[in-house]
Amino acid sequence: MFWTPPFMNKITLLFCLLLPALGFTAERQSWKQVATQAIMAGDYVKAAQYYEKWVEADPTDAVSLYNLACCYAALEKPDSAMRMLTSAVAVGWSDSAHTAEDPDLKPLHGRADFTKALDQAARNARLKQSAYASQVCEQERLGKYVVILPEEYDPREKYPLIILLHNYGGTPEDFSKNVALINSHDYLYAIPEGSYPAADSDGKGFSHLREFASFQEDTASVRSAVDWVVRVADDMMKRYPVDGRKFYVVGFSQGAALAHLTAAYYPERVAGYCAHGGYLIKGAFTKQQLKNEKKSDVCALITHGKEDNVVRMEEGIYATNLLKQAGINVTFAATEGAHVFSQEVAEKVNEWLKGQRK
Repeated sequence: MFWTPPFMNKITLLFCLLLPALGFTAERQSWKQVATQAIMAGDYVKAAQYYEKWVEADPTDAVSLYNLACCYAALEKPDSAMRMLTSAVAVGWSDSAHTAEDPDLKPLHGRADFTKALDQAARNARLKQSAYASQVCEQERLGKYVVILPEEYDPREKYPLIILLHNYGGTPEDFSKNVALINSHDYLYAIPEGSYPAADSDGKGFSHLREFASFQEDTASVRSAVDWVVRVADDMMKRYPVDGRKFYVVGFSQGAALAHLTAAYYPERVAGYCAHGGYLIKGAFTKQQLKNEKKSDVCALITHGKEDNVVRMEEGIYATNLLKQAGINVTFAATEGAHVFSQEVAEKVNEWLKGQRK
């Protein structure tokens, strides 16, 4: 069945106040009102005629686009129906459950583009709260990071610092388990929490980078992300006996991508880094930054699972080759398994870290 809003929210109220700007007056009904009355009466021909006029005037009205899709489906025009449904989803339609069960759209069932539209509608729903579109505003905030000290920690001694960067949708608490796998007890560890809630984790995990509605990473958030890593390192150095001003970075997946970027933006602060199951974010760094890494003697270990279907191993190989071309001391190692920070990965990281301290 066609869809009507269960209540009048603020966004709908604002839209109603803008009706005169679209060529309507309070003395007569809008095309949308005529179309809605027609569809309720089962007159799909008339409803389609007036919804067409309305969405031409306001192509951002997801509800009207959806109702027009229902009209076309009832009039045995499945391709037109699918086109309108796709347009509705593109501008924010998010009721995937209603769409999947709507008998008016039964002619679209089984189509690959219908399934894709349902998936996108479900994603839209995750980006909305209480029927209001979710937006992100850049701001300074108090961040959280988890600290893990050596088993025989002595505040009178100096320790090298390792910043661990969790994967997309992860948490510092979950990623802290990898410290035991790395099994290097003579380091200080700090694990920063990603600055943004991960849109694809039901609010339980975090992302180091801001996301667009398409789940693509916003490169405009890179600078604040790498600054946050360095701020954590600086804060650790105020609170704990860190050996020197340089630190190491170990990242997994998106955390590995951020490890690459931290070294590129702060080569004078990063002694070296390990990136497992990661990738380079294209356009987020320059050739000059890579030259600065070489000048600062930054070294890197890149590892990647042979069966990784989340981030293909080609991404790790590409990053390795790019660093080598810039003259950076980089080592690549393929590991068994899929997209996971495994015991084998941790052992290679441990071995690499020990080699840096010789």
